[in-house]
Amino acid sequence: MLGRILFFVLSINILHAATIKGVVKDSLSNDPLISAVVVIKELNEAIETDLEGNYSFRSIKTGSYTIKVTYEGYKNYEATATVTCDTCHITVNILINEN
Repeated sequence: MLGRILFFVLSINILHAATIKGVVKDSLSNDPLISAVVVIKELNEAIETDLEGNYSFRSIKTGSYTIKVTYEGYKNYEATATVTCDTCHITVNILINEN
């Protein structure tokens, strides 16, 4: 019984968690940047983009966050994403410039 209750509570938390996602691309060629590092500074969480330049952070609580992108040979980029509800899906697509 305890296992079922715990699963139910975990399920509710997963269903009520926002997502911040997007694509990181070169600003001139519009090509996706593979393995760019995307960080949510306030959460100290970092991930790398996939083969299409996609990234996704799940289980984000409401609040305002700084998204920082770094990629070798490119200028660092920062943007702000604001999550206004527990089930929001925020898209922050990013174009960055070469150094």
